[in-house]
Amino acid sequence: MKRCYTFFIVLYFLSINTYATDYYWKGGSGNFNDPNMWWLNSFGSGQTALQAPISTDNVYFMAAAFTAPGAVVTVNSNANCDSMTWDDNIIAANQPTLSGGSGSVYLDIYGSIEFATNMVNSYNGHIRLKAAGTVESILSRGVRFRGRTIVLDGTATSEWHLLDDFNNSYSYAASISGGIRLVNGKFFSNGHTMIVDRILFYSNASQTTAVNLDGSEVYVRLEYDVNNNPANYAFFSLAGTSIYLNGFPGRTTAVAATMGNSLIYENIYTNHTTNFYNGLTAENLHANANVNFQTNNVSASIENFHASPLKTYTLSGGNYQLNIENYYLTASCSNPPLFFAIYGGDINKKTAGTLDIDNSILQGIGCDTTAGRSYNATNTVDAGGNSDNWNFVVASSRQMYFRPAANNKWHLAANWQVWNGSTLVPNTGCPPTPNDDVYFDLLSFPGVNLNVEVDSNAFCRDMRWLGSVVDSASMDIK
Repeated sequence: MKRCYTFFIVLYFLSINTYATDYYWKGGSGNFNDPNMWWLNSFGSGQTALQAPISTDNVYFMAAAFTAPGAVVTVNSNANCDSMTWDDNIIAANQPTLSGGSGSVYLDIYGSIEFATNMVNSYNGHIRLKAAGTVESILSRGVRFRGRTIVLDGTATSEWHLLDDFNNSYSYAASISGGIRLVNGKFFSNGHTMIVDRILFYSNASQTTAVNLDGSEVYVRLEYDVNNNPANYAFFSLAGTSIYLNGFPGRTTAVAATMGNSLIYENIYTNHTTNFYNGLTAENLHANANVNFQTNNVSASIENFHASPLKTYTLSGGNYQLNIENYYLTASCSNPPLFFAIYGGDINKKTAGTLDIDNSILQGIGCDTTAGRSYNATNTVDAGGNSDNWNFVVASSRQMYFRPAANNKWHLAANWQVWNGSTLVPNTGCPPTPNDDVYFDLLSFPGVNLNVEVDSNAFCRDMRWLGSVVDSASMDIK
């Protein structure tokens, strides 16, 4: 009889571990892995769990479990569940918190995850979504995932679908960053906005990963890394997708971007210093910050290059080929962008015709003139080392005299007059550009105003201080 009783107990525990069970948080604060904090099968069932949830168990946090403010559910050791659901009927006054985690704590979710509008997520451990060939969803309801990078690691037939906008950017912590890492399975953004520190979409020759970002705006702060062989993905779709490489506000660390050779992006915005590694293909590159095109002997193919004033675009990989069809520069008076090839590199027109790089600065830039290609650089500064096939044309060069009007600042256009060949006339255009000559004379420093203040970037071709300038006159560069 004793042996039969023991055998029954063994079977009972095996049954608990074999079949899925629904777990309901009893209420108040407690540890996720404490069985005493869970009802089985329904809320208030009276049946307390005998073990912590496992990978086949769904966990529910119902509004009825949070009848007072301040409840904290803590994950302070490795934890598992199938789907995790937070009831969206939780009221703001009773807002609970999911907390805990560290660099050594893993929360493995084998199903879907659904947050509640009125909850706080301060869990900062790892999250691994490990669907085993099933279709699962991620519903944030405006709650940010504050954990480290979320790893999607299922099987080739596993799918994860965003049901709303997704945010896994870990504030401004220097040593912790959030994002998405796809290892195995398919990820669908379903047109929702994503804000992440990192995008890490890996692939392999077995094509066990696939990505669909159609229609989404994806904001990246630290790293965008896509495998350089798109053939290794089952599919990678980017229709109507815009990628924003934004960086961290207040931090100088460049965004690292590996975009995947031959993947075609509709819009890429560099709003923070960005290092592009390997190849790049885009319909529109909005280069709103400094850009480094790295890696030797590779090329970028950009239909429309949208440059910005006072930015530097560096071809820092040896023999880098920047292939452009159209070049656009945001209207700027005196802050031209700089294209600079450190170890040799070319800016080439993609098809036959003339590429115009206007109102810029070129240094060390070559070009390909085969198949009917030609290059104009109107009002662009030749800073040396460029190919002779660039046609530098200065359409207009002014002789400008400093005549302080309201103040003594260089960058104020009204503080300059222009010599028209017979007399000085008020300046109706920009402050001096790199193609203009500037002059300082006695009238440049009237009364007690004996200096010219340069408190922002300034340019000119030649600068002349005439003999009539008073001895105490000076230039104050901030």
